[in-house]
Amino acid sequence: MTKMFRKYLLLTLLVMVFTGICSAQNKKNLRFHAGLKFGLTASQINGDNLAGYNKLGLTGGLKLLSNVSRRADVGLEILYSQRGAKSKRSASEYNYNLIDLQYIEIPIYLNLKDWLTEDKFYRMNFQAGLSYSRLFNSNTEDYHYFIISAEEFNKSDISWLLGASYFVNRHFAISARYNRSLTKLWNPPGPQKSIWVAHFLTFDASFIF
Repeated sequence: MTKMFRKYLLLTLLVMVFTGICSAQNKKNLRFHAGLKFGLTASQINGDNLAGYNKLGLTGGLKLLSNVSRRADVGLEILYSQRGAKSKRSASEYNYNLIDLQYIEIPIYLNLKDWLTEDKFYRMNFQAGLSYSRLFNSNTEDYHYFIISAEEFNKSDISWLLGASYFVNRHFAISARYNRSLTKLWNPPGPQKSIWVAHFLTFDASFIF
């Protein structure tokens, strides 16, 4: 079984599972909603000697929410996500260090709602769940702390997530989310003990149809 086949098999299974959830809820006359989201990521990597959330990137894609009760949804998203790490650039720095990682990300989470407004929508939503990401492009620029090739990065990433959303109205929301990897981005061979673990913040806007 090739890596490419395993990637698409996992994606297919995730979509089938969520489709089954939506179908089961639909039989109970509960609704589900689709939406679009777009925003920014701020990321860093523990173990790479580059401190701070200095690596900014873009994120965006599709989301689907299935009502499981009046105040709870199950959510699925398919996103493009830019992550990595970057040193602070200044006039006195000789080296500019950059790790650029691009993923397809699939978060699955429970979405809890609170603060019912007079217009009959919930102002605050809170998310907790897991996310699977697949690395499809990577690059290192002037990276001198370790001898590393971008091809050595782990292509698959599993992380846990926590987030919150504020709905301006029934359709538009702004959100913040934190992801931290459960898997290692890079596990160096030999005596090097600096194991890399990625984490990132996301700030985005969503439109729910």
